[in-house]
Amino acid sequence: MRRVMLVLLVTAVVAGVVGYMAVSQKGGTSTVTIRDPKLIPKYAVAFVRNPYKDDYDLSRIAGYVDNLGTTRIIRAHLEIQLVDSSGNRKELVKYDVTSIGPRSRKSFDANAGGLPASRRSTAKITVIEVVK
Repeated sequence: MRRVMLVLLVTAVVAGVVGYMAVSQKGGTSTVTIRDPKLIPKYAVAFVRNPYKDDYDLSRIAGYVDNLGTTRIIRAHLEIQLVDSSGNRKELVKYDVTSIGPRSRKSFDANAGGLPASRRSTAKITVIEVVK
């Protein structure tokens, strides 16, 4: 009886370790990181509004990322360039939008801190990580 219990225990431990190893890498999925600016628009596009002030007088930037592909985007890294009224580049806000479903849109509202005067914004996606 002891021998049977020991065999069952060892089998359960081995099965647990194998199962954990199978799903431990990013939720059980493998991913691809895309950095090529020519390929990124085939997978996703980003849109941002000009910054606005919240109730605490902090600047916020609202926008969204559209997933154009048929697989989930794990992460889209955005660079939001802010320019003044003369068109001079000022601040650069970096922001990650995560877990965007296939052929769907995910909105975001990024905190840009305290910005002087009004700014206009444009966004580009510099890196995306997609499920293989």
